[in-house]
Amino acid sequence: SAEKHLNIFMKIKKHLLLLAVFITASSFSFSQENKRHAENLLNRIFPVGLKIGLDQSVYKNSPNSLITYEWRKVDVLTFGFDYNIYQSNKFNFRIGLSAKNTVLNEYVVIPAGFNSISRQVIFDELDSPNWTYHLPITVDYVARINDEIFFTIGVGYELMHYGFTEGTDQFDVSINNSVVYNNFFEETQQSLFGGYNLELSAFVNLKNDFFIRFGYKYHANNENIAGSRIIGIDSVNNTDAVSGHIWTGNYSEFSIVLYPPIDWLKSKSKK
Repeated sequence: SAEKHLNIFMKIKKHLLLLAVFITASSFSFSQENKRHAENLLNRIFPVGLKIGLDQSVYKNSPNSLITYEWRKVDVLTFGFDYNIYQSNKFNFRIGLSAKNTVLNEYVVIPAGFNSISRQVIFDELDSPNWTYHLPITVDYVARINDEIFFTIGVGYELMHYGFTEGTDQFDVSINNSVVYNNFFEETQQSLFGGYNLELSAFVNLKNDFFIRFGYKYHANNENIAGSRIIGIDSVNNTDAVSGHIWTGNYSEFSIVLYPPIDWLKSKSKK
């Protein structure tokens, strides 16, 4: 919809504004004699780094006045690699490849007394596997603090492949032969998505140019992946209540990437 595209545009505008502020501030903070920060750093390390991270997907839950129903955030592991393609002055251009298995946590509370149920009932279920594969393309601005520490801010675009889709499903949930809610579930039928990334990270030299990069990323996806329309049914009072629940495809990520020294393969081959 037009409103959705406007929201995405505003997010991009905000990210680009943050980048511009950071670049301007850094231009005053660091001397011109050290302006080739990206090359100073990335000429010292192997271009490919091994990545492991912790991701948390973003869900939208509207309230249901009769029952509690929500999709909850679950921390999941992501793994892959980053490849630094090209450096120019303070900028680094890189791509990556990673995979993760998103776990959907469906949490439901049916209160005591609802439809004459004698006690509270809780469903806390995990749905897996939901494998996604990610190809981010990023431009980093690199700021040198000293020879051992570098800070970066990056913006980019990420392609995501969702490997399995169930389509649509509809079912009732009953307790003591009484229907407490209907679930209308719909999952995307497309397998390829895109979205925008904003990243902050710090490169730290552990020893002899063996660097570790600590990173945070927020991904804003262009399309929702799945959703549920829940109808709570109070058959005693002949009323119902509707709520919506969306897996947006957005996520936040904390990661570390390990980069060996540039001459790592040469030193290995000499042994």
